[in-house]
Amino acid sequence: MYQGNKVIVLAEPMWSEGHFETQMQLFLSVLLPEECRLIVLCAKPDRVMGWLADQMPEYKKSAFAAHFTVSDRNGKKRYKRGQLWSYLAETVKKAEEDSGWKVDLVFITFLDVMVDGSWRTLGFRAGFDYQWAGLYFLPSFFRYKSNIIRRAIQLVNNTIFYRIKNCNGIGILDEGIYSTMKERVKDRELFVFPDVTDERLPDCIPEHISRIRLDAGNRPIIGFVGVLQKRKGLLNYLRAMQAIDPTKCYFLLAGHLPLNEYTPAEQAEINRLLADQDGKNRHFELNYIRDPVEFNAYINICDVLYIAYEGFYHSSGIMTKAAVFEKPVIATKGYCMGERVDKYRLGLTVAEGNITEIIEAIETLAEEKARKQIVSEAKFDYYYDYHNANMLQDVLCRMLSV
Repeated sequence: MYQGNKVIVLAEPMWSEGHFETQMQLFLSVLLPEECRLIVLCAKPDRVMGWLADQMPEYKKSAFAAHFTVSDRNGKKRYKRGQLWSYLAETVKKAEEDSGWKVDLVFITFLDVMVDGSWRTLGFRAGFDYQWAGLYFLPSFFRYKSNIIRRAIQLVNNTIFYRIKNCNGIGILDEGIYSTMKERVKDRELFVFPDVTDERLPDCIPEHISRIRLDAGNRPIIGFVGVLQKRKGLLNYLRAMQAIDPTKCYFLLAGHLPLNEYTPAEQAEINRLLADQDGKNRHFELNYIRDPVEFNAYINICDVLYIAYEGFYHSSGIMTKAAVFEKPVIATKGYCMGERVDKYRLGLTVAEGNITEIIEAIETLAEEKARKQIVSEAKFDYYYDYHNANMLQDVLCRMLSV
């Protein structure tokens, strides 16, 4: 058996290409140089080990990967009532046997699945005897009041979850809920994580991206980049695009469009707006952007980033990219992103789902003088002082005691 060095499991229950894959790479790049041995449990263990062999080959012997996921091929949760924690425990135990390493700590990199499924453990003992910690992305229970039934389920979820023993710490990416959440988890350490993102740009801008800048001409580019989910306010972005004078600005829509998230009526409207070929003020690239460097190239040609999310109350890595590349944003008032925009003067905020305010914000930022004034006053560097890789290393190592 391999002796020495702390053994940490990185368990990703909801792996997907894009964010979760990049996040796992960040965690590996932070923890392996700290002389940890890592067991990665995720849906794509071969991809993790392939990245490691390519990017950090000197640490390949310090990592082991095995399959773990709570979703089936259709994205539906497949675990049975009360068995999620037990399923994770069994997977960790099997990984111990296969690797020959005794686990010191399990770090659950998307804790939301465990919280949201806690009601399933009613009447069951959560069979998990390992020390653990987790990163809780969307603790919406502390941000908004939903309907009474959903609120009751959330209360049960959180109440049961906080009783799971052996917790080393819980990480959150939304500093605005720290005090409220800390009241509920008095006996557990709570850590505010930076929302770190890939910052690389290509040595040479790809031709298909540089052409967008040429097509826009002198018009500012209003960019909506990433997975075009319903919660990100796509419909209002497209409606605003139709309403604004095409000589004022240029719209860039780039990323995978999961139409199944939308109602049939919404799908019909989206298809109609996307099919409009008369506009000379738009460019659509409706494909998944696999390469994070190419993703950043799309971000970097924009003059304004649209992040007016709806029904989403927490942090977004796009804000970190906005700070890195010094792009003003249009965000939803209040909640985490709106609070940060106001605090660091990163752009303009609009009422959630308010198309009139969205149009007004776009038209304001389309004016060069107003946009330059906002950029000159923005505290991009102050925002980045917290949301960077050095801060991630500090917080992650403190939480995992490495």
